[in-house]
Amino acid sequence: MQNVTELVITLKKSEDMATTTAITHKTNVSNFNKFVIEVTAFGIAYTPTKTSIMADALNTLNVKMKTVDTAETVALLDLNNARNARADIFAMSTDIITRVANAIRATDIPESTKEDLLSITSKFLGRVRSTKKETTVAATEGQASTTTTSHGKVPQDMDSKLSYLDTLIKQITTVTAYNPNEANLKVANLTTLYDEMKVKRTAEITAEAAHDNAAITRNNVMYADITGIIDVTNDVKAYVKSLYGASSPQYKQLTTLKFTKPKL
Repeated sequence: MQNVTELVITLKKSEDMATTTAITHKTNVSNFNKFVIEVTAFGIAYTPTKTSIMADALNTLNVKMKTVDTAETVALLDLNNARNARADIFAMSTDIITRVANAIRATDIPESTKEDLLSITSKFLGRVRSTKKETTVAATEGQASTTTTSHGKVPQDMDSKLSYLDTLIKQITTVTAYNPNEANLKVANLTTLYDEMKVKRTAEITAEAAHDNAAITRNNVMYADITGIIDVTNDVKAYVKSLYGASSPQYKQLTTLKFTKPKL
């Protein structure tokens, strides 16, 4: 299992990789637009026989690339907004459930029921209420006993948290001794909280699916074999090289524009 430092480093690397990949896509779109402008400037001299590198085909691909890249960008913005909204409501829930747990402790709920409820709140908060372990110091050193409770870890994915909260609400509804005066700790408010969390989580899942589809569409347009920018630009360069020569300014103009296929 990764320690905290390793996890932070892993997440940082993942974020850096995602940023680098996003920049690569944007650079490819920008460079291809310049590429098409350069080829268009050749005018009637540019007359390849291969359909995929004809001027009209290049312009069509250029428009498609801009369209799918914009769609992916919009989908990513929607996803980030959905993630932030979900993160906000889930963060708020942590404080509320912590308060609920303390409210449960301060009631006349029977101990066995209280322990069951606290077990659920602890799972929601990412802890397992372990069995209390009593240790006794040897009599020669003076007899004393201390009770400590250790906490393990439980699944903390968002869907598990929703499941824990749903279970807590269903069980606490049957406990008449749980009737706090504080409005935000009442069952009605917890139910509203659960509903809001579920809505935000569903919106996040929907946004994730939409972004995945937008990214797949973009990648299919931009990086497909034969019709994608890598093969197309290589074929155009080969034709221009045959047309003007390897040392020509026309060919050199095109070779300055680089295209990279990121790991997908």
